[in-house]
Amino acid sequence: MKKIFISHNTQDKVVADIFVDFLIAVGIPRNEIFCSSLPGNNVRENITAEIRERV
Repeated sequence: MKKIFISHNTQDKVVADIFVDFLIAVGIPRNEIFCSSLPGNNVRENITAEIRERV
């Protein structure tokens, strides 16, 4: 499964939250979005191997 990965500076959290809300509003399921500031998304533990390999 492909995911949308949103990584951002903590100062940009408001913008990232707006973007996540937009993606959900246009029909992208929440479970297909990984935003580093969303609750439960511990970047150090939950980034998939695929993303780690591509960064």
